[in-house]
Amino acid sequence: MVERDGANRKTTNRGASTTPDFAERETDILSDAHSCLSKPAIEPTTASLCSSAKELANIIRNRSFAESAHALRRAFEHLVECRTEPCLDGKATQVGDLALLPPKGRVFLFSDLEGNIEDVVSALDEHKFLARMRANDPDDQVFLCILGDSIDRSRSSSVLMEFLLELKSTPEFSRNIIILPGNHELSMDVQGLSDKPGDARNRLGLRDEVLVGRESYQSIDLAREDTRAVASLCHEPRFRDYRPFQEPPTTDDDRAHEARVGMWLLFNDIFQVLPKMIMSGNGLCAAHAGFPARRPFSYPLEVATSLTNEEKHEVLMGITSLTDISPERSRCHPFNRTLDDISWSDVDPTIDDLQGAPLVGSNKRGVGGVPGPGVAWGYRALERFSEISGATLFIRGHQAEAPSHPDVTPLANGSWRYKTCVTINSSRNYSSFVSLDLSIQSPGPEHLKFHTPLIDI
Repeated sequence: MVERDGANRKTTNRGASTTPDFAERETDILSDAHSCLSKPAIEPTTASLCSSAKELANIIRNRSFAESAHALRRAFEHLVECRTEPCLDGKATQVGDLALLPPKGRVFLFSDLEGNIEDVVSALDEHKFLARMRANDPDDQVFLCILGDSIDRSRSSSVLMEFLLELKSTPEFSRNIIILPGNHELSMDVQGLSDKPGDARNRLGLRDEVLVGRESYQSIDLAREDTRAVASLCHEPRFRDYRPFQEPPTTDDDRAHEARVGMWLLFNDIFQVLPKMIMSGNGLCAAHAGFPARRPFSYPLEVATSLTNEEKHEVLMGITSLTDISPERSRCHPFNRTLDDISWSDVDPTIDDLQGAPLVGSNKRGVGGVPGPGVAWGYRALERFSEISGATLFIRGHQAEAPSHPDVTPLANGSWRYKTCVTINSSRNYSSFVSLDLSIQSPGPEHLKFHTPLIDI
């Protein structure tokens, strides 16, 4: 196996290496993530050559850094094109930040995988996803929807993301796969390994997995002091800056480091161009955490009820333009409140409508003790959004712990229901995912089928 970050190089001191061409070769591919956008497209995806998801996952696990860099660049270019793709009967379509499912087929939804590639692979092969997508039978369409927080809290964030992006950037599969980002993907500050006490799993993050190197990251013992050493390394100024060096790097280690920083930045650019919400004409809506809760979605219910279909459509179209993409940078606006609502909000059955300042938000969760940027919402907010969007079933993740309340009903494998909203969790702790027949009109929670994968990888 080829080491992703060159950690197998024998060094006698910092900067000295017996294989000086390694860093030069890798840095030439990805010294600055954004320079890749000007390079020509490359060969067909690996997924197009694989007969099973398990085969693809094993190939990605053994990829070199260079191969991963190529694949991520190709995925980014493809995802930018997807934002303006034409409508295709029977297939998923993306309109900016809104992904649309057709009214026919079966959709499988996962959320909060946190690097849990095993369950995804098992589910895809158990339901013969790759073969069915290749067959493209209009009467047997299957769709895979990932609802965010696929990274962090594991040692395999980059493997899972590369696996999903490889499928998405393969033409024969692309229109059957939707990948949403969650608050972990959209918040760069939560992607790093922490040396704070607490649940060891919470101290693992995508940033450090990429910067330290995939194989080196596997050897970190979270019960020992070496996690502090890794955290200290990744908190050096050159890591915190998240930018390539101002001057050309002069040592092999610096060149390799700059390449890895570029790859991590490219991951985050990819997260920004992914769609942020899923809707289907039959009444299904899905997102990572919540729905747009502030103006114009915060109109009183009687106002929402009085809107014409054209006015409701105009309100919904606001979801299509949450991300402002420029040739230089694909970062979304840092004060996009609608995006905060979608990626950070929590259900709170004890409140009637919304909790949190109208423009700031305060959902009791956040980073570093600061309240989260989303809102806490109750049944009136859900009812109002359902009226405007036509959604009869809202599926989300984000909130693993079910609130203790008479209106909250526990479901299978850690999932739970509140009114017309179902929260699922597909991490290794729960291993739960759901599917729905898209031909059912006005579906409700009772129409969902709960699954537990048969692990074999």
